[in-house]
Amino acid sequence: LVYGDFWHLQSFLLHLDDSGAMARNRRQGIPVRLNVYDLSDANEMLFPLGLGAFHSGVEVGGVEYTFSSAGISEMAPRSAPAKFREAVEVGEFIGSDSDVRQVVGSMRADFPGEGYNVVDRNCNFFANALCKRLVKRDIPAYVNRLAYFGSFFSACLARGADPLAIEDAPPPSASSQGGSVISSGVSSAPAFSGSGQVLGGGTRRDSDDGLERRERVRAAALA
Repeated sequence: LVYGDFWHLQSFLLHLDDSGAMARNRRQGIPVRLNVYDLSDANEMLFPLGLGAFHSGVEVGGVEYTFSSAGISEMAPRSAPAKFREAVEVGEFIGSDSDVRQVVGSMRADFPGEGYNVVDRNCNFFANALCKRLVKRDIPAYVNRLAYFGSFFSACLARGADPLAIEDAPPPSASSQGGSVISSGVSSAPAFSGSGQVLGGGTRRDSDDGLERRERVRAAALA
């Protein structure tokens, strides 16, 4: 009888040890990694400058989540059809694989396939949003820096202005119409010409202030 009590006590203590180990594992969480892929051979020259064209996916619990024109999708880690560059440890998610899937599922409405845009809402935007939801951290800035540049230039070009001299351009006259800009000191000419909408018309001021402003824009973009 004494031996039986000792056996039960030993089993109980072993159960406590197992429970403690399980609790510690839960507290340690699930590693969250950003898998980064090269989309261009030019990345070999651009990467040291903090630039490049990259694809990325978030690996959690043995599954890699990414975003494209097909919406949010899942794949085996590091299996995207591009050259793998590196894996970045972003943090640890405190929860289960089921919790991860719930977080991803809650993001599908915000990242539908038809909302994909290579400049304004690409795979890297999704990866950053998912990492912030899981571990409250951003992905490295270099991964999506080229898209931010593209967004900046697209916004400027949509206004028919030189993106690096946008603050220098005088406001259009009230008589401007039909794609022509009429303002003091600038000749009247079509803002765009030809079927390819090539920028044209107007003159660019090359004053010292304008050059300094352009250099500040470049420096801020590379920061």
